[in-house]
Amino acid sequence: MPAKTPRLAKHLLEALDARDGLADVTAMPQVVEAEDVEAVIDELCDADRRLPVVLASTPHDVDFDAWLEGTVDPLVRPLVGLAILYVLTPGAESVFNRALEHHRVYNGGIRTYLPGVDPAWPADGQRHRVMSKRLITENPRLAARILNQLPQGIATRLPLPDALDSVPLMRTRARDGVGGSEQERLRDENDALHEILEEAAREQRVRADEIRDLKRELRQAEGNEHVISPRKVVRDESKSVKANGDWSRARTFPVPRHVHPDGKLFMGAHLRIGGGNTIAPRLHYYDGACTDHGIFVGYMGPHLTNTMT
Repeated sequence: MPAKTPRLAKHLLEALDARDGLADVTAMPQVVEAEDVEAVIDELCDADRRLPVVLASTPHDVDFDAWLEGTVDPLVRPLVGLAILYVLTPGAESVFNRALEHHRVYNGGIRTYLPGVDPAWPADGQRHRVMSKRLITENPRLAARILNQLPQGIATRLPLPDALDSVPLMRTRARDGVGGSEQERLRDENDALHEILEEAAREQRVRADEIRDLKRELRQAEGNEHVISPRKVVRDESKSVKANGDWSRARTFPVPRHVHPDGKLFMGAHLRIGGGNTIAPRLHYYDGACTDHGIFVGYMGPHLTNTMT
């Protein structure tokens, strides 16, 4: 029986920073622009990745936003938490296909990349399913069913992470022949697990209320205020940027010493402002909200140097 995604998964991914190896696990497909391709390839080849990556391309003759919201979003909705979800802009598609000639995806097709991608091995491309634009547009229900089968099947076979595997099983009734002391132990475990679940539910309700309040504030924002889509948020730079001394220093900005004793921090997280090109402005920031430091904007201006500039 294929795994079904609980509705709670979407709310958790909206409230928490979830990762699978190098990749962010998000509640909606993230937009990949040309500058992001290298980071996505790093994620595809990451040996620690457990989840499949579902990567959508865009037909040449349609509006990108319309395709994303009208076709891709509903198609991958059942995969929330079961796969890493991306959609390539037209500019990113050409860069991606030049870099991965044996693993290409193009013109509205969607490809599912299993863990362990080997870009240099032509035969490896056969492991990663491709779905055509024709099937997606002519029979979207069938396309969704086929697309969802592989990630859902993988989810049923993956071993639990160590943190979850160590949680004792919760039993509602003692097994036959179990002695009184064993029953008491199981009862204690059961009570403790109920407390854990209730606490998690309380925290989730608080986070959900915070998200609803934020969404309400955004909807009520005045007309002269600009709301940036979550798809425009990039949580970190690629490995090649962080490994390059000059590029890394260019993204290191001053902060108060109570935030960091050096008085400066590398700010890989950034917002993409404007169109999908290497000239469009970027806003680099440090999110210290979880440590009561607030959010610090280090830079807003032309795109800083990377492999695409």
